[in-house]
Amino acid sequence: MTSGLTSVEKFTDERGLKQPTKAVLLMIPVDSWNIAAELLDSEYKPYVANNEVNALQKKDLQYSVSHYLTDTDAWILLAEKGLTNLTFYWRVRLGALRRGTDFDSTNLKHLARMRFSVGYSHWRGTYGSSGA
Repeated sequence: MTSGLTSVEKFTDERGLKQPTKAVLLMIPVDSWNIAAELLDSEYKPYVANNEVNALQKKDLQYSVSHYLTDTDAWILLAEKGLTNLTFYWRVRLGALRRGTDFDSTNLKHLARMRFSVGYSHWRGTYGSSGA
């Protein structure tokens, strides 16, 4: 992951000019939440006997658990929201929840509706590992 952080900070644009980018979010699968907490929240390097400073703690990197990453050792680094060009469009926002009783079965029914679209325009601001 440290090589991924270095790669993100060395991003260039299509003309080869440096594109200053800093990763702020690490997305991990559910299976790796404890490893991410040890790596990012420890004052010292985990799993070593010496009291070495944990350089990852100085990066101000947050982590988020994603239930959609299925490989247990996959991870994704994301830059600040304005640098990723990941898009999310609300088509119809979640409205008021409607509910009522089904007359025939006396079951309580709930109705909610929303629509949205997601996508991206280019890869910059994202960096990841698909796992082993």
